[in-house]
Amino acid sequence: MSTRPAYRLRVSTRYLAPVEDVWAQKSDPHAIMAEFPPWVPFRINRPADLLSAWADGAHSVRSPARIGPIPWEVQVRLLEPGRAFEDRGASKLFSLFVHTHTLEPTRDGTRYLDDLWFTPTFAPELVARTVRRVFVARHRRSARVLLADPQSVGHAVLRHVLEDELVPEHITTPPAT
Repeated sequence: MSTRPAYRLRVSTRYLAPVEDVWAQKSDPHAIMAEFPPWVPFRINRPADLLSAWADGAHSVRSPARIGPIPWEVQVRLLEPGRAFEDRGASKLFSLFVHTHTLEPTRDGTRYLDDLWFTPTFAPELVARTVRRVFVARHRRSARVLLADPQSVGHAVLRHVLEDELVPEHITTPPAT
């Protein structure tokens, strides 16, 4: 890990929709961009490329994006079709950013989890709190599209990653391309 503080954020929502519907929403680049609040403009530069990669069964694709004016090179990996994918990248905002999306079937729908490990490059506490606000807002915005248990929308836990904490190897090891 770096000398800068690292964080882990976990945000979940229980959708009252089948896994397939939640996957369709959460893996669609247009829906992803629409989830971001207006105060954090996020754009995937070539959404059609990402859609084509998923349709062609690609397990890894480069997907350039922007957060406002800041370019972000993102590598997206399919971990389990219809159940989990990961995006990771570095930018002027983060020296490390690994985001795993996981969908778990429940008896009445789907539990969706965003699990993020990140290291801000500046103002770590402010950036960490902002990332938390962005992801809670994303969950609230997606709950307007997919029916969700109102008591479960955007449950978030943000914490520092401790220096001696065992960080999963897949977080610190770059993915094979």
